[in-house]
Amino acid sequence: MTRYLITGATGILGTNFICEIIKQNINSLEKIEIYIIGRSKNSISLEHRLKLSLEKNGQYYIFGKKVLDSVLSNILNRFHFINHELSNEKFNQDILKKLFKINFHHFFHIAALTDLRNNKKSSENLSLINVIGTQNILKALKDVDIKQFHFISSAYVCGNNFGEIFDDYIPSKPSFRNNYEKSKLKSETIFTNHCKTNNKSFKVYRPSIISGRTIEKPLGFTSKFDVFYSWANFWFKLRVSSGLGDNDFTKPLSVPIRICLNPKSGLNIISCDLAAKMIYQISESDTSQSYFNIVNDENLNHIDHVTYMLEKLNIIDYSFTETIPQSFNNNYEDLYYKIIGDVFSPYMSQDVINFKKLHKNNLKIETNTQTLNLNDFKMLINFAIKSKFKSVQEY
Repeated sequence: MTRYLITGATGILGTNFICEIIKQNINSLEKIEIYIIGRSKNSISLEHRLKLSLEKNGQYYIFGKKVLDSVLSNILNRFHFINHELSNEKFNQDILKKLFKINFHHFFHIAALTDLRNNKKSSENLSLINVIGTQNILKALKDVDIKQFHFISSAYVCGNNFGEIFDDYIPSKPSFRNNYEKSKLKSETIFTNHCKTNNKSFKVYRPSIISGRTIEKPLGFTSKFDVFYSWANFWFKLRVSSGLGDNDFTKPLSVPIRICLNPKSGLNIISCDLAAKMIYQISESDTSQSYFNIVNDENLNHIDHVTYMLEKLNIIDYSFTETIPQSFNNNYEDLYYKIIGDVFSPYMSQDVINFKKLHKNNLKIETNTQTLNLNDFKMLINFAIKSKFKSVQEY
């Protein structure tokens, strides 16, 4: 019996990772048990949140089609639910006593907040969820029998660096673009130090920018449209606020602004389902490596992906610049750099980062699914626009 203990199972990566576990063990479900640590949301229980996730998109990931309710019930029977808020230092003692009696093969700490904004409230939330949350869960599980610890970090713990970034790179004098990067390196360090101090085996996974699905159905699906989706959503909302509606893009919107980016650089984007597959396969391997870049084989050039998003939304009269304007020509520029440019310009204007995967050749995933190309990106953006950038709120 393989037992998993998982936080963050209802997030973008977590839901896909859960589906991957089930998919890889669908013919021997009786040999796995999955314990989920999480909380209710919008008065919906943790168990019902996972049930909704399986019904609405999980079954398509696992089977490629809709299946009978009895099949989903058999899957749900493999789950156990532990209601707990990670920011709460006090863990239910009765639940802990039960966990002490269980031998877990894997503990995955996936739960985290992604917020690239640089303001006081964002910084406080990142510290509470990413840093303090990690400290709390490790403290609570200190005496639970866990064979292997797994932590979902970020490729951007490398900080404001460029060039080749290998799996195990840790900056000696880190500088960060935002508090999110800082919080992820801090929580990763807390996690690895805990494992080293307590002589626990561990693996750290560092995903780059996570997108919707590019392999499993429904293609393009993601429960939340953030990061680069937020950049596209800015222009989508600008069209709506200009009276052009949210479903007809035949009429152009003139926005004469200068967008700062490095034309030689790009974004490293990995789909949530490919990331889930890579993490699962690495977690099941006997590699001695401890750090893993979960990244795309290639970067998407900024000119290419930015141009597509703007053309898709029929935004015209923009131009590119390699430096952030010191003064703004119009209200559009002022609005852009105040709302979205301030967040994304540090990424779009930086020198090229080439994330390297030392584990690349050990994966059993077909090579043609390991690279998210421009056509994949177009599909993802088309899905987001069709969805009107509305996140799934049920779970």
